[in-house]
Amino acid sequence: MPHLPEQEHQMLIAQLSDVHVRRKGELYKGVVDSNRMFAEAIAHLQSLDRRPDLVLLTGDLVDEGHADEYANLCKLLKALELPYLVVPGNHDERVNFARSGQPHELHRRIRGAVPVFLRAPLKPARTRP
Repeated sequence: MPHLPEQEHQMLIAQLSDVHVRRKGELYKGVVDSNRMFAEAIAHLQSLDRRPDLVLLTGDLVDEGHADEYANLCKLLKALELPYLVVPGNHDERVNFARSGQPHELHRRIRGAVPVFLRAPLKPARTRP
């Protein structure tokens, strides 16, 4: 087994994916309180004995891509005290994501580095025949 660096030199990354944040009070698919579950996931990460060095939040960040869903996402993320980065998914509406001004709020500085948001195409890339 290869030698592993001591824990203090290892980076711990947590990933939360497909959180599907909805407007306040709305249930995902009319059944699941995805907002509450996301808040509980954040609380769990922060309660760990060894807290993650970074939280990678991958899409789908919101469910329908509405600007008010992104506003609710930012409100829920205020509870997250850990550094994080976000990557939109296929349910995320890139125009609303960018126009809402939220991309600048949806990250925290990581040891002095400024996170970069990659732009995904709005349409799937064509595949070769």
